[in-house]
Amino acid sequence: MRLLLRRTRRFTPVKTWAAAACLTPILLATLAVEAGETSSADSLGKQAPRSGMAIEAGDRIDIRVYKAPDLSLSVPVPESGEINYPVLGSVRAAGADTETLARRIAAELERIGHLQNPEVTVSVSEMAVRKVFILGAVKNPSQVTFSRGRPMFLTQAIAVVGGFTSGADRRDVRIMRRRPGGPVMVLRADVDAVLEGGNVVLDVELAEGDTVYVAETEAVYVYGQVNSQGAYRLPPGVPATVSRIVSLAGGTTRFARTNRTRLIRRSGDENSRMEVVDLKAVIENGQIEKDAAVRPGDIIFVPETLF
Repeated sequence: MRLLLRRTRRFTPVKTWAAAACLTPILLATLAVEAGETSSADSLGKQAPRSGMAIEAGDRIDIRVYKAPDLSLSVPVPESGEINYPVLGSVRAAGADTETLARRIAAELERIGHLQNPEVTVSVSEMAVRKVFILGAVKNPSQVTFSRGRPMFLTQAIAVVGGFTSGADRRDVRIMRRRPGGPVMVLRADVDAVLEGGNVVLDVELAEGDTVYVAETEAVYVYGQVNSQGAYRLPPGVPATVSRIVSLAGGTTRFARTNRTRLIRRSGDENSRMEVVDLKAVIENGQIEKDAAVRPGDIIFVPETLF
């Protein structure tokens, strides 16, 4: 028997800092190009035929038998992993590589006496398309598809859907992954560490069926004698203080009692504690040591002067 193996290849208004905006245009474009810059299964699935690679359900394979066109065909591999092949019936394709499957078909054709020394080649003409879902604080939440022959990483998938919104929590992106016969596994990724820190080993390779959820950062709420009360989101990586947040709120009114500004913090057990911040000393006298750091969920209240 001769075998030919060809090698082929909700609190309104919500204000934000510009620095909290998403990926930079250049980086975004680069990632999108690397990812294929598409969520189309048609363009991502079609690649040059390949031999010697493992076959998976969802692939399309080409089987060629020399001088036997009736035994040559192009067929998708169904979820069952088995294809219906002329004269042989059901043949297991998924799990084998192309060379192994070619040998198996050739051996069976010779065994049943249909051909002598058949020359069989198998190649993958289209690879299975995988799907992931990107939800939450991204510009275009949607399904993203990619070929199994072209791995998709978290940063690339986010780039494909347009990048983060300005309020996205880029430091705690969650990937929900289903394991066969097991519970859902939740992975956490710090995208800032990848994009800004250059720590590419932290970029997560996505798998079929993954759901990526990007939450919004919790806001700091400002009330009282400021020019624009509301919720202000903390940009990732930027230290925030009472004076900075009040500045974002348009500063204080002329009736503000700034030396008695109150910072109300929520603790983990949902109780609150209050600090008094002398904002007047910080702003007018430059005593920055009297400023206080704020965290997501904090409330700043600037009271009204008594006279």
